[in-house]
Amino acid sequence: MSGAEARSGTAGNHAFDRTTDVSLSGLPVEQPPAGIVHDLGNLIQVASSALNLVARDPSVSTAPALEPVIASARTALQRAGALVRET
Repeated sequence: MSGAEARSGTAGNHAFDRTTDVSLSGLPVEQPPAGIVHDLGNLIQVASSALNLVARDPSVSTAPALEPVIASARTALQRAGALVRET
């Protein structure tokens, strides 16, 4: 992959160019169909909304042990959403 073709950055263990995905090993990787990526984005949004509702429940919001669990879940969903937006 030449520098002229490359888009800056990587995601996971893959480097991306403008026309095809290429893993760091140099093997081409196919992009998932746009419909699947869109559906995945919708599912991430549903999970994020559900997590927000759970976090607002008084029995959950007063349990200090759940704070890091909810924070980790939010972070994971934000990262997943960012990957979907990059695709």
